[in-house]
Amino acid sequence: MYNKTNLNRNAVLMLALLFALAFISTVSTASAVPAAKLEFSQGVMKTDLPSASGMIYKDGHYYVAGDDSPYLFKLDQKFNVSSRLLLKDYPVDQNGRILKSDKPDFEAIENFKWKDDEWLLIIGSGSKAIKREVAFLVSDDGKKKQEKNMAPFYKQLGTAAGFGVDELINLEGLCVTKDRFLFVNRCNAVANIIFSVSKKEFMNYLQGQTTTVNDIKAYRLQLPKIDGYLAGLSGAEYIEKTGELLLTASVEVTGDPINDGKILGSFIGVMPLKDLKNNMDATGFFSLLESEGKPYVTKVESIAVQFAGKNRIEGAIASDNDDGTSVFHNYVIKLR
Repeated sequence: MYNKTNLNRNAVLMLALLFALAFISTVSTASAVPAAKLEFSQGVMKTDLPSASGMIYKDGHYYVAGDDSPYLFKLDQKFNVSSRLLLKDYPVDQNGRILKSDKPDFEAIENFKWKDDEWLLIIGSGSKAIKREVAFLVSDDGKKKQEKNMAPFYKQLGTAAGFGVDELINLEGLCVTKDRFLFVNRCNAVANIIFSVSKKEFMNYLQGQTTTVNDIKAYRLQLPKIDGYLAGLSGAEYIEKTGELLLTASVEVTGDPINDGKILGSFIGVMPLKDLKNNMDATGFFSLLESEGKPYVTKVESIAVQFAGKNRIEGAIASDNDDGTSVFHNYVIKLR
């Protein structure tokens, strides 16, 4: 242990500088202290639910979509599968995973009320033309199910973001506010972007009443790094009563949205939605998942909220570690 009373002023300054430089180089592009303290439980691995990518919490259960599963899963609070709903009869392999050539890449799910009905929306990433430009709108009781071609809408998102002809959307997260849908785009396609879309216009599009959505805003974000590799947005949830946006981001060594890479770790961010701005440095809002002082190696894909108070948020995160299994952790976020 160092005795601070025996250190001269220059030594103290040098130690502080070295610590700051080490923090920046290994975790983030900024030295801001994260706005929250993050704790998470030991993981629960599931082999009967492949590639968990989107998750929400509703009425005592978690609803989960896997990026290569044809089912929407309903889980209890210990992450046991209690039921599942077939979204579409896709061709699958011997393990029940959709063949990669036909994979819709379901990456996000959200529940919301529209007029007098409750709905679940499951979306494909859009990272591959046609196959992954799809969404399913499912009624709360599972009796109504509508498949929607999302290609025109995804093209509009790309236009709003200023994408080039060969640049593809790679949506990984989705949440909804009182009057907006928020879609998060992962940077291994082009950039980390949050798209804010009029709820009314988007619902009219989903239900076939219009063919375009005009009210789209694009916000580019700078995220933290691990070992020089930039984190990519992977999930989102909005807490209405506190106005906070929860984001997940993961780091893998890959340069495209199709192929997987070595997983380096993941972050959880808590940001007041009112602070969202275009071209903002959001690194200070994120906390690194750590185990024994090192990045915890998991690819967090989604976050669900079970409880939210003024200074505390509780729920679960879902990880898809690219091996056909899913891992779930409970978490507690203590806001500073």
